[in-house]
Amino acid sequence: MWKDYVELKEHEITIADTEAGAIAYICKKNDVECIIIKGISDFPTDEGHYDPVASNAQQINVYLANTPKVMVKIFDEYLT
Repeated sequence: MWKDYVELKEHEITIADTEAGAIAYICKKNDVECIIIKGISDFPTDEGHYDPVASNAQQINVYLANTPKVMVKIFDEYLT
């Protein structure tokens, strides 16, 4: 895991997909092939100057609006 951190830091990458990373890690440990296809349906925001409850509600609305679009694109472009 430290090697992954160093690689991210060296390339100035400040975020990583830990959910998909965990799935891929377990699959690799168990010698199971896997392909992970994800789409971004919402974006992180700076909540430092905002009410966190209102900000969360806004993010939920963005997620609900964009998830169907992302899923259609994934199915149409990658799974057909």
